[in-house]
Amino acid sequence: MNKNMRTVLIIVVIISLCFNIFFIVGYTRTRATLKKLRTPEGRMELMAKRLGMTAEQKSEIASMAEDLKKEGERMKKLHSEPIDIFWEEMLREKPDPEKIRLLLDRTASVQREARALKVDYLVKVLRKLTPDQRKEYVEMIRKKNLLQE
Repeated sequence: MNKNMRTVLIIVVIISLCFNIFFIVGYTRTRATLKKLRTPEGRMELMAKRLGMTAEQKSEIASMAEDLKKEGERMKKLHSEPIDIFWEEMLREKPDPEKIRLLLDRTASVQREARALKVDYLVKVLRKLTPDQRKEYVEMIRKKNLLQE
């Protein structure tokens, strides 16, 4: 093998190693980020870091998030009862259309209340942030379309 071929081979091996190292580092970082996103605490940590939040902001917003979670669980229980009754009614030999409509109206009401609760939470969070943080946070929400969940 001549010297030029050896040089080209070394360069190709070095480029390949660099690419593999870059891929492994990216994969490891992405995996760590996804792992954090699985828990509310991890999501809060990532949000605080991305927004450059102070410890006080982080603490206050985490407390509000915990309150929202508790209220959401309460509303989920309210929502599950009419859904269970809805399915019981649907399984009857002759389901009552009026009862079904009333149950659907009840679940829709709970869903509206849940959306209003999320919007109230969002307003409270935005009040705790600086103008630049608010802009970044709203952009994060809009990209993820979080209010649709």
